Amino acid sequence: MKEKILNHYMMTINFVTSFHDISNQQWRTPIEKDKWTIAEVISHLTHWDLFILEKRIPYLWSSDPLPKAGSVEDMNHYAASLARQQSKETTIYEYIKTRNQLYKSVHEISASNWEVDFHIGTTKLNVYKYLNDLAEHDSHHLEQIKQFLALSK
Repeated sequence: MKEKILNHYMMTINFVTSFHDISNQQWRTPIEKDKWTIAEVISHLTHWDLFILEKRIPYLWSSDPLPKAGSVEDMNHYAASLARQQSKETTIYEYIKTRNQLYKSVHEISASNWEVDFHIGTTKLNVYKYLNDLAEHDSHHLEQIKQFLALSK
């Protein structure tokens, strides 16, 4: 379980690192009609990683309730807006830095805590299910980017 998640994080870091080699036009073009650009997707993923690092992992085994998430739309809008202002290098750097922090935090989770249940609202999860769902979210976006890049060569 843990290795699957950690391997996913390393794969995503390597994939996003490869974006240094794409053109600015590819970086700033929507990946599909009415969709985000690669820049906006990567910023979106970074901000979700920050949320997990700051508002989820520290509270999973605490008696304190999980902090409220706030508006998903507001967070996504902020991430996309930030990506439009930042350089490609900054967005990639922030993603890699944050994903490495998440890797380290997840690596430090003891084996006994991977199947401990917790609640987000009325939804009951364990760490593996939660992180695996987020990895699937990553994979969805990264597959969209792969398809876009294959078509834009």
